Amino acid sequence: MAKTSIAHYALAIVLIVGGGALSGYFSGSAGDNAWYQNLHRSALNPPGYVFGIVWPVLYACMAVAMVRVIHRSAGNIRQEALLLFVVQLLVNYAWSFIFFTAHATLVAFLVILFIIGLVTLTTQRFHRIDRTAGLLLCPYLIWLCFAAYLNATIVWLN
Repeated sequence: MAKTSIAHYALAIVLIVGGGALSGYFSGSAGDNAWYQNLHRSALNPPGYVFGIVWPVLYACMAVAMVRVIHRSAGNIRQEALLLFVVQLLVNYAWSFIFFTAHATLVAFLVILFIIGLVTLTTQRFHRIDRTAGLLLCPYLIWLCFAAYLNATIVWLN
């Protein structure tokens, strides 16, 4: 692997993980969020520190997948896949503000369903370009489904 490729992976990981961290920080999604702590949640809701472990790993996998797709010459499908990737990532970052800042739990649930749709399409496109890139998005898609369940439970119980 060329040094420039390693630099691309490192830069992508820093930017995407950093974007997620900033989104969480500025939306107030930290474990000390009083509003969130007072919500009735699913018995399957993991402790707060789990989110702080899972999301950076998922964001890093997403970054690696994106760089793999960028380095493939696949024409229009690559452009479409990368556009879907960027849109889903921005909507993902926005979800924290919708849920934790606006306290709009139902809207957040609808948004996470939209993200799941976008990530499904992105995963399919990535897989067609680079099988590993597509597989790297699968844990993210699974986690989003679990997060949608957690979000739906909050809507239901509150």
